[in-house]
Amino acid sequence: MTLTPKARAFLHAVFRKAGLDDAPHSGQPSAGIAVLFERALGAKFGKLKEGGGEAFLNAISDGINSGDFKYVGQGTLKKGMEAMNIYRGQGLTVVIKTSGEWVTLLESGEGLDLAIQMVP
Repeated sequence: MTLTPKARAFLHAVFRKAGLDDAPHSGQPSAGIAVLFERALGAKFGKLKEGGGEAFLNAISDGINSGDFKYVGQGTLKKGMEAMNIYRGQGLTVVIKTSGEWVTLLESGEGLDLAIQMVP
């Protein structure tokens, strides 16, 4: 699985918010995101510079291969966007381009996940 530039930026933001990067933070890191990933993906992620990003992508890939994230079809995140592969499971929605590039990870039933339009 490869990362689009937007996905890489998102991943950096998620790791920073979870306290798993080397950047200074203002206030306490949010444990909620880290706990969500750890619970859903069954893995702990190290700091981004120490391979945490690669471990994150591997955990998603393993979850798809093991059936923890089940393919539900193709859908779009916004009107006019290309159709992407949508996987759901463990309370998460994984969105991956048809080329195999990881796009985003969403909490199922929340926010942008509710806007996904499935295509026939």
